[in-house]
Amino acid sequence: MSKIILIGLSFAVLTLGLGNAYGQQTANPLSKPAHYDPRNFDGVWHLSEGGKFGPFAEKNGVKYVVYPFTPEYQAIYDQRLADAAAGNPYQTAGTTCLPSGAIRLLTGGGPPLEIFHTPKKIAILKENGGWSRIYLDRGHLPSDDLYPMFYGDSIGRWEGNTLIVDTISLGGANNIDGTAPHSDAAHLVQRISRPTFDTLRVEATLEDPKALQHPVTALAILKPAGRGLHRELLHQRTQHPRQEWQTDREVRQMTRRSGSAIPGGSFAIAIALAVLTLVARTAAAHHSFAMFDATQTLTVAGTVKEFQWGNPHTWLEIVILEPGGTPQSLSLELNGISGLRRNGWKPGSVKSGDKVTVAYHPIRDGTPAGQLVQMVTEDGQTLKAQ
Repeated sequence: MSKIILIGLSFAVLTLGLGNAYGQQTANPLSKPAHYDPRNFDGVWHLSEGGKFGPFAEKNGVKYVVYPFTPEYQAIYDQRLADAAAGNPYQTAGTTCLPSGAIRLLTGGGPPLEIFHTPKKIAILKENGGWSRIYLDRGHLPSDDLYPMFYGDSIGRWEGNTLIVDTISLGGANNIDGTAPHSDAAHLVQRISRPTFDTLRVEATLEDPKALQHPVTALAILKPAGRGLHRELLHQRTQHPRQEWQTDREVRQMTRRSGSAIPGGSFAIAIALAVLTLVARTAAAHHSFAMFDATQTLTVAGTVKEFQWGNPHTWLEIVILEPGGTPQSLSLELNGISGLRRNGWKPGSVKSGDKVTVAYHPIRDGTPAGQLVQMVTEDGQTLKAQ
């Protein structure tokens, strides 16, 4: 693994030098415009400061955030902190290749994220696969249509130049910041504004009557993560107004098109970063599957909610019915594209609304997720995932 990383770094440095020589005469640094639209959040952003819902403390060598938990959830938190001190930290969604959830999307830091606007919704795509939609043209879904989701049901409205985002149904990911727990009653309200061209301000308030004695608030400041890509997105927004995206594929294609036009010296940086990203993803793709219990294979039937075709992992999210008829989201991890193609998978193998039967290895901690073994479609086709 170290050899792969060293080769990648060497190639990235070489590419950076060649790219700089190529783009030396055309370098054109990003300058701030005299005027900008404070309601347009389009661009690539990263957390610059803030983002915590409480003060820091430390116990037994473990740093943590203090929350006003109810006794029940304080006991859960204390156990997770004790496990971390004993060298067995809580396995968050992110460390098990599952979505980290809406609460951490804008305030949790980590990889950069990209924001897209359409007339009916705003989409937020995080580099590590996080994917959220804010609907501007409807209220919350009826209770019968809601179930525990990683990114919940988010709706937005404008108050002046501040976007108020209201998110419910957050039971898919059961942690606030990677360790601290929350319940299925969690309710997130985010006030997002762009006070200056290069600043995105997010004030997030989390209330949870089951887990928290009172609401907690975090303030996060995000800054642009890429000069050329940011400018190109703004240019396309002005020159080529986009229509409503119908599928995730269209948004991902838009990302690729936007990222291709990086002027001057940024061209070299883009290539070098692409090489390093490839190396990093290659290394990340070889994570341990120890979080899945390979001694158990569960079989359930459900309805496809979403199918994300991609690398290093493909994801299948289905809705199953628990005993008593309660809907439950089940997220399943698959291999990357090349391995799936060899087993007969295609990007359109399943779509939202399809009825399927899946066999999978469950996650050891009881989270509603697992590693897909095989899937049987409505027409009887069996697709192996391993």
